[in-house]
Amino acid sequence: MNSLTRFAVAAAWLSLGLANLHAAETKPHVVLLSGESLYDSSTTLPRFAKQLEQQHGYRCTVIVRKEKHRFPSLDALGQADLVIVFARRMQLPAGQLGQVKRFVESGKPVIGLRTASHAIQNWLEFDKLILGGNYQGHHKNNLSGNASVVPAAKGHPILSGVASEFKMGGSLYKNSPLAKAATPLLKDKDLMVRVRAAEFLGGIKAVDPMPTLYEVVNIAETEQELMIAFNTIVYLRDQIGHK
Repeated sequence: MNSLTRFAVAAAWLSLGLANLHAAETKPHVVLLSGESLYDSSTTLPRFAKQLEQQHGYRCTVIVRKEKHRFPSLDALGQADLVIVFARRMQLPAGQLGQVKRFVESGKPVIGLRTASHAIQNWLEFDKLILGGNYQGHHKNNLSGNASVVPAAKGHPILSGVASEFKMGGSLYKNSPLAKAATPLLKDKDLMVRVRAAEFLGGIKAVDPMPTLYEVVNIAETEQELMIAFNTIVYLRDQIGHK
C-alpha cells in the first residue's frame, strides 16, 4: 500500500469517525439522576437509559449518587436536553443545587419519578414550581383505590399503554390541590363511594368516619368533590357528634 493509498484510507476513517461523533452529539441528550435508596433506582435507571438509547435513539448519561447528599458530578446537566429525577430528600451542596437550578431556568424539560416531589430537601419548592405538585406526606399503607383516566386526558401520550382503570396500591401521596397549570391524568374512581360509605357507617356509629373523610379532602381533585367531603364532615360532626 503506497503512501497515497494509506492517506486516503486514514482520511476515510477520520471522516467516518467525525461523522459518527457528530451524529452522537446531535442525538437528544437525557441525563438521569438516581438519588435514593428505597426503590433501587440505581439499578432501574441504567436499564431504562439503555432502553432509551437502543429503542429511541437518545444519548443518555446516568448519574448515581455515591454519598447521601451529593452526586459525583452534575456537569452533564450543562449539555442535557432533558433531566429525569428519581431522588429523595437530598440536601445538595450549594454548587450542585445551583447547577440544578440553572438547568431548570434554561426552560428545558424535567421529568420527576416517584419521590421527586421531595427530591431536594433544601429546595422543597421544586415540587410546586417545577412539577406542579403539592406534596404533604403520604396516606396510610392500607389506603388504596381504583384509578381511572380523567376523561379529558384520554389519548394523552403519557398514558400510552396505561389501562383505563386499575387498582392502586397503598402509601399514596397527599398531593392536593395541584397547581392550576397542572394537567391531571388519573383520578380515584371510587372517591365519592368512600365518602358515602363513611357517611353511612359514621351515621350509625359503626366506625369513626373522620380519618377517611379528611383523607378524601386531601386528595379531592374537583371543587364538587371537596365540598361534598366537607359537608359530610360538618354533618357528622354537628349532627352525629363525631370529632
